[in-house]
Amino acid sequence: AARAAAPWRGRAAEVVDGATLYVHADPPAKLDAVLAAMRAFAPPATAAAAAHRRNAVVAAQFDDGSGLGWYRARVVEVGPGGATYALRYLDFGNLEAGVPAARVAPLDAARAALPPAAVECRLAHVRAAAVDDEAGEACARALHELVWGKGLELAEVPGRADGPRFRVRVVDGVAEAKAGGDSRPTVNEQLVERGLARVPGASKHAADDLAVAMRALQLGARAARAGVWRYGDCDFSDDEK
Repeated sequence: AARAAAPWRGRAAEVVDGATLYVHADPPAKLDAVLAAMRAFAPPATAAAAAHRRNAVVAAQFDDGSGLGWYRARVVEVGPGGATYALRYLDFGNLEAGVPAARVAPLDAARAALPPAAVECRLAHVRAAAVDDEAGEACARALHELVWGKGLELAEVPGRADGPRFRVRVVDGVAEAKAGGDSRPTVNEQLVERGLARVPGASKHAADDLAVAMRALQLGARAARAGVWRYGDCDFSDDEK
């Protein structure tokens, strides 16, 4: 059987949808190193004429409120004629569309090779509707409220062949985490218990403790017709790949 990785601490950097967030490790040594490297970045003289393909790792200017700075990003989509780009910032997880080509530059191999400081964390045993759906937006908002600005404890839940899934708990410090132990409710459980998300079919036969607990919580949410179960059946299909 697969062994679960040791839990680690972090803080939310971006909430993508009701089942996905990006997290910075705490303390943020990796983020600090990347930001220091990017502060020293200067675009090459040929940057203005460069074209960038989808999935390329580039440098992009972003205004964090203190002025434009250079950050690492991956090209998600290329606009008509390469005039604009949609970018996912590697070290924060946020997506920006319509970025003018003038704000995008080639990135040297050394900086591009640095591991992303923002870790993509997909919640184990959680399926949420798309964010353009009312139920999906409600779940994403709830996830944001649960995790934003708070210390998190994350642990990978083994068993998926298509990438890691995580159990996430909110913690305020080491002492509280030790005192609370595993009785502290996970974010995963809270979303399903409230009827904001469902347990996917892929977790129907999962035997880990979290899956077992969440299937029971889903039965309660369904019986109470909470959230997505308000009509008896879930408002959205279980089409997780």
